[in-house]
Formats: sequence, structure tokens, C-alpha cells
Amino acid sequence: MPGLSETVHIRSFIGQFLEHSRIYRFGPDPHTAEYIIGSADLMPRNLDRRVEALVPVTAPAMRDRLDEVLKINLADDTLAWKLESDGTWQRVPRTAGVNTHRQLEELAIQRARAVEPRA
Repeated sequence: MPGLSETVHIRSFIGQFLEHSRIYRFGPDPHTAEYIIGSADLMPRNLDRRVEALVPVTAPAMRDRLDEVLKINLADDTLAWKLESDGTWQRVPRTAGVNTHRQLEELAIQRARAVEPRA
């Protein structure tokens, strides 16, 4: 909406298990932006008829981690759809073949290996 949301970008990812993050970043600079995570999409059915939670994330290490997840999400061109200004959803054009779920799984495996006790 002009004067209100020109800088708002909304993406959706549907994967094998239909799970997805609810991460909101307000501000262009990852170091000064406000990060909020939540239990539900910001839809009337979730905001008006259910108990849901949104919480700010202030710990620098966690904010960095959320930014890492958002970068992977924004690079996705396999599962991603974006909300257009007219309210319609359009599939993101495939160029690099990035799959959010596979990328996040690989990141989790790398992190787990990095903290495994060495024998």
C-alpha cells in the first residue's frame, strides 16, 4: 500500500511437512533491525480467535542466527511464493534451485558436527 508498506516483503514456503518459521525482521540492517518470532501466521483466524505468541529476540547471537535463516529463505527459488501488492501469490522464478528445507537441514547437520564431542 503506498505510504505504508512499500518495503514489506512476504514469502511463503510449503515443504514436505508443512512446517515453517515465523520470523519477522523490521529494518534493512540486520544489526539494528528488530527481530520477532512467533507461533502463528499473522492472519485473522490466528490473531482474533486463538491464543498465539510473538516475542522479540534481543540476544545478538540469536539475531545473527535468525538473519542466517532469513537469508536462506530469501534465496529459495524452489518452494517459495511471494505475495504481490494486489493480494495474489506468485511462484518465485527458479534460477539457482535453492530449497530452503534442504539448506536448513544441511546447516543443522553442519552445526551438529561442529559441537559433537571428539573421541
